[in-house]
Amino acid sequence: VSSLRHLPEKSWQLAWCCHFSVSPIRITEAMAILLFRVKHGATDCATCHGLYRPVVGDGNLLNGHLVCRNEEQRRFLGRSAGGWIIGPLSDLKEHLEQQRTAFGGFHSNFASGPDDGWESYTVYQLDETAGLDFATKEGSEDYASCSGRYLQLTGKELNQKPIFLNPNKQRMLASGAGDG
Repeated sequence: VSSLRHLPEKSWQLAWCCHFSVSPIRITEAMAILLFRVKHGATDCATCHGLYRPVVGDGNLLNGHLVCRNEEQRRFLGRSAGGWIIGPLSDLKEHLEQQRTAFGGFHSNFASGPDDGWESYTVYQLDETAGLDFATKEGSEDYASCSGRYLQLTGKELNQKPIFLNPNKQRMLASGAGDG
């Protein structure tokens, strides 16, 4: 369990203050996740977009690396001898039991890490311990469908302030140049 990092509520009362309330989220366990988003003009072959969460625990290492699961799309992300593979979740148990170094899947990269080198996807590292819940105020409209949970984008800033992405929607929260 790591200490939680969040921004004070006051710092995020931006232009939306008349429609939304913003609250820091409180998560008890640190868990880095990867968000795979389809690149503009690319094809999401086999519907592999979405959140991939590392599976921590005994028996969840494949070729010395943690396996990540995308429960919503029933996919896994694992390390083969040649790179990273996205495959069907139904194959994962057998790959782990046999510690296969060569296996196929729907997409692959040949980069050293799981967050780079994908032809069809841009991958964002998100920190679940730092984020905001963005909720519509009572009686207000969810203008542009912005409500939801926003997680901090790891290692990136805009105007020297953190950037937050909503993994379920194509939405971003960031500070403008003049925001305090």
